[in-house]
This record gives sequence, structure tokens and C-alpha cells, in this order.
Amino acid sequence: HLDQELTKLSILLTYDKEYITHIVNPDSSENNHKLSPDMEHGISKAYERHYGKPADCHNMDELLNSMKTEIQLAAFIDGQFAGNIHMPGTEKEILISHEEASFGCLPCKRISGMLKIVINVFSVLEDHTSYTLEIRGE
Repeated sequence: HLDQELTKLSILLTYDKEYITHIVNPDSSENNHKLSPDMEHGISKAYERHYGKPADCHNMDELLNSMKTEIQLAAFIDGQFAGNIHMPGTEKEILISHEEASFGCLPCKRISGMLKIVINVFSVLEDHTSYTLEIRGE
């Protein structure tokens, strides 16, 4: 609950792993990515379940280059939509004032009452992906 009327609101979500970090040998001349055997096995099995056929080297490279952790940040103020941030990157920031707002957000004439923050997690590639949520008001 925002206990007083604010003129500006900042909500910042940061997380530390957007792409796979458990690559064994990123300098391999044979391949752009060399995964640990456990990770490669897990990805291959998931590919086969989804597509009904085993992944080949080309498919694996394509998969690895397209996979990313996808986390979005949304905010509502007193039940009204204030914004949603879903751009690439490990930093999502909602900035709202009476006159201005971040891309994907709306200026709010009244910044007070119940603040509801929704962190939409669509995909997290790795365990132990740390995140921080910071809320600041003026």
C-alpha cells in the first residue's frame, strides 16, 4: 500500500541470467556452444518430445542461440493498469509520473493506494537465477 500520494514511482526488476551460462567450452572451433552432457541431454530430450524427432547439431545451435530467460514486469495502481515491461535484457524498469511514463506504461494522475506488481515468468533457463525488485517513490 502506498501510504501517501507520490509524484513519481520507479519499479526496477533485475535478474542475472538471460542466456545459458553453463557452457563448458565457448571457444570450441567445432561449435558455438559446448554444453555439459547433462544440459545437452535435457535439451535434446525436450526437443524430441516437442518435435517428434532427435535434434541434430544444426538444430542444437539454433536452439541455443534462440533460448533465453523471459521475465516481464507489470504494475497496477489501485486496480488500474500502469504498465508492462517485456523488452529483452535483464533489467526491466517502470518509471511513472503524473506527466510521463516508460515505454509500455501510462502516466498516472494519482499515484497512491494499492500497488500491485506482477512478475510474469514465462521461461527461466537456469536454476539459481537471482533477481532483485526495487521500488522507489518521490
